[in-house]
Amino acid sequence: MADILSQQQTEKDVIREAASKRSLQEIQEEQAFQEWWDQESRKAKEEEEATAAAAAAATSRKKEGIRGGKLGRTGERRSGKGAGKDGGGDGEGGVSNAGGRGEGNRRAEGAKRRGKGKAI
Repeated sequence: MADILSQQQTEKDVIREAASKRSLQEIQEEQAFQEWWDQESRKAKEEEEATAAAAAAATSRKKEGIRGGKLGRTGERRSGKGAGKDGGGDGEGGVSNAGGRGEGNRRAEGAKRRGKGKAI
């Protein structure tokens, strides 16, 4: 009878060891999967935020009327609207061929230096 009890106890111990090893392995696999999932989720979230930021920037540019995001002479954004033929905007104004984008006399002066265009 003692031999049978000893044998059963040995079998129980073997089963417990196998179960505990398997549980530890399962836990480690679950942890590895959770780390992978967190990294993938973080990447997806960052990509989503970058896409949303780019879309918001594009929408903002459209609302402000900015074409190409160019900066004026003073480093401020030019809208390209309402400058008219006199050059207005950030330029020095006064030349009709300036294109209404704030270039003003700078274009005419550049043309004089190169010997092209109308002299003022």
